[in-house]
Amino acid sequence: MARVTQAALGIGCLSGGAPALHAAQWSFAPQASMSVDDDSNRYLGADARNTQSLYVNPSAVFQWSSDTTQFSLTPWLMWQQITASEYADVHSESLTGQYNWTGELGQLTLQGGVSDYSTLATEIPDTGLVAPGLNRRSKQGALSFTHLQSERRSLILQVSWLDLGYYGPNSEFANLVSGYKYATVSVGEMFNLAPQTSLTPTVFDNQVMTPLSFENSRESGLRLNFEHNFTERTFLKAIAGASQQSSQEIVVSDDGAAGLQRSVQPTSRIGALGGFTVSLATLRGHLDVDYANSLQPYSGGVVAQRQTLTLSDTQSVTENVDVRVSAARIQNNRAAVELGIDRAFYDTATFGVDWRFAEFWQLHSEVGATHTDTATYESVEPALPVTEWRVALSVSWTPLPSVRTF
Repeated sequence: MARVTQAALGIGCLSGGAPALHAAQWSFAPQASMSVDDDSNRYLGADARNTQSLYVNPSAVFQWSSDTTQFSLTPWLMWQQITASEYADVHSESLTGQYNWTGELGQLTLQGGVSDYSTLATEIPDTGLVAPGLNRRSKQGALSFTHLQSERRSLILQVSWLDLGYYGPNSEFANLVSGYKYATVSVGEMFNLAPQTSLTPTVFDNQVMTPLSFENSRESGLRLNFEHNFTERTFLKAIAGASQQSSQEIVVSDDGAAGLQRSVQPTSRIGALGGFTVSLATLRGHLDVDYANSLQPYSGGVVAQRQTLTLSDTQSVTENVDVRVSAARIQNNRAAVELGIDRAFYDTATFGVDWRFAEFWQLHSEVGATHTDTATYESVEPALPVTEWRVALSVSWTPLPSVRTF
């Protein structure tokens, strides 16, 4: 969702040589968009037909700021109507907030939000489990604190919490997805080796918790973040590390006369983590390449390995026209596929054109494709290839924020 850049803080001055006072500001920035699309396979299924949809998306950003603090609140709504009667109309809404405080030797950021999203908007490609009438409800919060120890060293503490659940009339899919809680904590030390280079070793601990105690997972490890600006236009960020994943799994064994027996056994494995981001700013835009090898939390307390490679490019053809191109490959490991919680891979590609035809109005057009295989949902049937084609046209209104200083 779009965020509005903070306006400059007003500064007042008392007569008689008194020190300057930083005025506080309130701002309000409404936004709205309307879109139509044509999709050949909206739910990435084996037996799907072409559908069209219309959706409306209003939102706003309320912001208060002073010389050291900033607070923003963002309500977001989306209604989508699909032409096919077998597909339920979609609604999604969220409310997010953020608080920032900056002092001479520290910076604190608090984030929180609640959301209720259609699985169509959230689960592809998070998981392959999507279905009409199934929604995902979440509550989340995060804290980040940075303490400046010296000109070259900073201590970084981060904590986050996610509480996620599913609901809806589609019991076939609701039985396959269970809610979970995901907690993360990390402590790192950032070293500024040079004005263009920083190195941050970090220890972290993540835990996925579910109502099913035997399916909880925990991941602890060490990662190293490296950032370097080669030039004013070229930036590199690289991450490398390793983690130990501990969980409890159900093991089925044949006990002869007693038949099949199920038992809960603890498991532990060590895996590598890594990734990089390369950004190149051009005279008319920017080119980005991202790769990540990480663990992805799923419903039911499962954590599985995932690799993602994304290439994106945005260039300004004229002062009012931008062109966007992106392609991505998402590869899940065999465990996620065998458990029936995700598809083996996703290949996506999009091409879009944005035209600013008035001061606060933009027209967006996009063509996209997704190639994957069918989700097995623990079925004995083999996965089949699936390809989706999508064309979308939207218009958005983004006026300047209304600002009041006091």
